[in-house]
Amino acid sequence: QEGLQDVGLLGQASGSTIFPTENQNNAQGWFMLGQVGMAKDDGQLAYESYSKAVQLDPKNMQYKSTYAQLLMLSQDKSDKEKGKELLSELLREDHTNLDALSMLAFSAFEEEDYKMAAMTWGMMLKLIPEDNPRRKTVEKSIDMAMQMQKMQEQKAAEAVKENQK
Repeated sequence: QEGLQDVGLLGQASGSTIFPTENQNNAQGWFMLGQVGMAKDDGQLAYESYSKAVQLDPKNMQYKSTYAQLLMLSQDKSDKEKGKELLSELLREDHTNLDALSMLAFSAFEEEDYKMAAMTWGMMLKLIPEDNPRRKTVEKSIDMAMQMQKMQEQKAAEAVKENQK
C-alpha cells in the first residue's frame, strides 16, 4: 500500500502524465516509473515498480528482463533466486535471449559454479555471429571459467590427499 501512495505522490509532485495516479493497473506506467527510479538511483522505487509491472503484465518480456536484471544485482539471496527464475522463464520463451544467458552465466560464475558458467557462455557463443566483437569477451569468459574450474578441482584433490594422510 505504501508503494501505491509513493507512486501517487510522485505522479502529483512531478506533474507527470506518464503515470496517472488514478490508473494503478497500468503496467506500462509502473514500468516507466521503475525507469524513473533507476534514473534517480532509487532502487526501492525501481524494485517495487518493476515488480508491479511484471505482476500486471507477466508475458511482457521487456518488463520481465528488466526486473530480472535488477533482482540479479541485489545482495539479497532470495532476490537473486527470483531473478534466476525470471531468467529461466525468459529462456523457456526464447532460448536465444543473450541477455538472459549472460546474466545466468555471470551468476553461476559469481557462485563459483564455473562449469555451469562456461556451459552457459558456450551456449551464447553458438548464437553470436563470428564477426560480432562480443564473441571475444565471451570466449575470454569461457577460458576464465575453465581455468577457475581447474583450480577448484586441484584444490579439492589436494584437500582429499591431505585428509588421507
